[in-house]
Amino acid sequence: EIYRVLCERLAAEADPSDVSGAKNRALCAGQAAPESAPSERLRVLASRRDEVVRALDHAMPASLHDDLDHALVEMLPLYDAPRERIPNATRALAALLAELSHDEEALDVVARISAREGYRPLRTALGVIRPILEYDQFDTFAERSLRNLVENERTAAAWKDLRTAAALSLAHAAPDVEPSVVSAADESTFKVAQRLLLSRSDILSVPVENPVARRDARGVVRVLARGGVLPEPFVDMNFDGFADVDAAGRFVDALGNPVGAPSPFPTADDAYPTRDLLGRALGSDGLPLYDYLDANQTLLAGLARDVPTLTTPGSPALLNLTTGLPLLLGREAPATYAIGRSRIELTGFDMRASPAADFIHGLGVLLADPSTDDLLLVLDRLFEEREDVVAGLIASGLAADAFADQHDASLVHPSTLWDDVLRGAGWMAAEPGLTEGVLRALADPYSARMGPILGDFIRHRDRVEPLSFDPNRSLYDAKFIDPVDRNAPAVRGNQSLFQRVISVIHDFDQNHLCNKQSAQVGVTVPVAGFVTLPLHFDECSLVKVDNLARLFSQSIIGRARLEVQTGWISALDSVAGTLGVNSITVDQLFTRESGITGLDTSPTPEALARMAFLPQNKFLTNLFDPSRARDGVLVSPRHDATLFACEREYTFNDGRFPATASFYTSIAPLLRAFDDYDRGTVGDHIGPGPTSSRYIFGEFVSALHMHWPAPGDDTTQDVDPNQPSFAHHDNGVAYEENIAYAMDNAQMVLRLHELAKALDAMEVRPGVDGIDVLARGVEALLQPIAPEGFHKRDGSTTTRTNDGATEIQTTRMHLLLDALKGMDDAFATDTQTHARWLEGRSGLVDAWFRTDPTQTRFENRHAVETLRVLLRFVRERVAVHAAAGDRFAWGAG
Repeated sequence: EIYRVLCERLAAEADPSDVSGAKNRALCAGQAAPESAPSERLRVLASRRDEVVRALDHAMPASLHDDLDHALVEMLPLYDAPRERIPNATRALAALLAELSHDEEALDVVARISAREGYRPLRTALGVIRPILEYDQFDTFAERSLRNLVENERTAAAWKDLRTAAALSLAHAAPDVEPSVVSAADESTFKVAQRLLLSRSDILSVPVENPVARRDARGVVRVLARGGVLPEPFVDMNFDGFADVDAAGRFVDALGNPVGAPSPFPTADDAYPTRDLLGRALGSDGLPLYDYLDANQTLLAGLARDVPTLTTPGSPALLNLTTGLPLLLGREAPATYAIGRSRIELTGFDMRASPAADFIHGLGVLLADPSTDDLLLVLDRLFEEREDVVAGLIASGLAADAFADQHDASLVHPSTLWDDVLRGAGWMAAEPGLTEGVLRALADPYSARMGPILGDFIRHRDRVEPLSFDPNRSLYDAKFIDPVDRNAPAVRGNQSLFQRVISVIHDFDQNHLCNKQSAQVGVTVPVAGFVTLPLHFDECSLVKVDNLARLFSQSIIGRARLEVQTGWISALDSVAGTLGVNSITVDQLFTRESGITGLDTSPTPEALARMAFLPQNKFLTNLFDPSRARDGVLVSPRHDATLFACEREYTFNDGRFPATASFYTSIAPLLRAFDDYDRGTVGDHIGPGPTSSRYIFGEFVSALHMHWPAPGDDTTQDVDPNQPSFAHHDNGVAYEENIAYAMDNAQMVLRLHELAKALDAMEVRPGVDGIDVLARGVEALLQPIAPEGFHKRDGSTTTRTNDGATEIQTTRMHLLLDALKGMDDAFATDTQTHARWLEGRSGLVDAWFRTDPTQTRFENRHAVETLRVLLRFVRERVAVHAAAGDRFAWGAG
């Protein structure tokens, strides 16, 4: 019936005088010979009547007739005057075809395209149209989409702008530059994206191959050379590396004559005898004639496999992510775009204020640093060789993040906590060897025990101190039985051991220890008892320590040294004379008289804690005033019953070494790194107080203490930095439960320890291991960029602290963090979009990074390989620009 209607329409056009259609009725019914047709076009149609009818029956079986009838009825209004949408569209198409028919260059292009028959397998010849037509809800999708384009004023305007830009782009299209002229470093963004998406990996493949014929820059299928020589009948007479073709795109021989080369894949009337099961043309040697790519092995295919998961109705992660793009690309603003010689006015984005562009710029500046070469290699090798370590670390992070989602916490705005932490990190990066030392400390087995111990300190508020009648007894068997009440204010009596310990260390840092002015030395003499010698010593002439926090840290690792000052010379002579002995040492004197086990010129942490926080005997009170904090306040009772908790020993039954550990032993590897490499040569200090010998570990702890108290804290004041007990009430304490969960339950510290061990064992090249590489990367991230010639996108080289009060030098880390802050600020203007964005981000992370129950392997196997392909591609692009000598300019954008 469809054929008959089509035939009668063509007959009416050929013979308008046959108003009734009687002349050609028999022809259209198949009852007259094709030669009786009034036109050549109708004759050809009639001669192939049976084929056309079979094709129509196959395309539109009886089961679709009702739907087809409905569709045709729905289309009838599109023919109505005055708009006559379908007739006008048909006329416009006819006009275009007529114009093309008179354009020799266009006809040449069509001829070249026609020579590409068989470039696709028949089953995929329709391309993306086939799956679209197979979608059972396509009609609903099309109706809603088209209606939105027409009825939504904003969408309609954007659609119009898109059509205008596309038309101008096509109008000003120009031939590509010959590939031999363009270097890899100068490839267009489109070419680079194409190269990325077609990057391949065997691991991305699926059991069934999906071969695609690879084409060269001319659009012609690539002939596969054998040992650098093209197989017969192909030739390369111009030595451009490609098989020669004529103007119509046909392969030619040495004389320029077309050769009968088979198509890459069989066509409907293909007669080429030698093909494999996938339809690929084979040469006489049994190898493929052409260069084929298994599309299932490409990055594009790997990404496409996740599309169903990421577009699940009800939780479409990809769509939710795209809703945030307008906010991330910057404010909407009028924009003028030049396309060729034309100008087009559109509503675009003010990219100067785009946090997404800022983040990409930050990544570019990071990639411009040579340290990232090895860093990308190490990341790739970690995924390949130690997936268990990477999977465990990510599983830990996801578990901690899930817990944090259920336990809201926030700092009081604007807090400079992270500014202070980054400042300390910058000092660490500037001290040669310190960053590497800290990372190696994580590989120490004792460091792995830090997580559950710190978690316990965060969750409890117990007061721990020795019994008055046995002050030297070790408190290794102390028990924590008093949990912090998170429903009550975080004030004195309800503050965690963790908060109290960092407060102690803060008060020790930047704080010196000296004997008091007019100090005297005493000694216990048989019968007479304790005797104070009639000698008086100036302040610091017997004992002098520049930084008590450093001394205490050194005591934990067995390196504390009380340097003997000159005043002891006369003091020890007098003591020896009083005792009737030839000589006595400071160590012997302190051991004999202090009453504190371990208190000598190499004091233990237990001894220092007892000296600072327990009542002192006559010998010590003659030498020292009561211990004071950095702000001049007595440390007792401010910090009573706190530091002794660090003596508690924990027993672990997980089969790992060590089986027992304490706060002191678990933090010792870290303190050892700071003692080895912190030379005190960079930086000043964080927080108020005198500047003495700067100690970076103490500065990190001070950064936490200065922002940890909650609003209303009664142990500190946040009004006057120049008065005692000052700290910002920024509410860092609100994160304690989240931190405890991450370190203990989620095993974050243990996972970092395993990562450090893996890096320590990974040789990148002789003399360089994974920790060396990571250390260099961290140092590059934390150092100012101005001396290297880099800057922010606005041209500046400085940024401001979070409160806006202080201008500081920009680092690569600041570039990234400022961009992330810009994203937060953008999302703050639209909380609904932000919620969808977060949901989409979570969906993407779940799809890609979910681990199996053992947390040693990613469930999504091709996602892991996709990440490795991305890493290798970035390494390749970095190498290309390094070789071209423009890595700096490329990274700076």
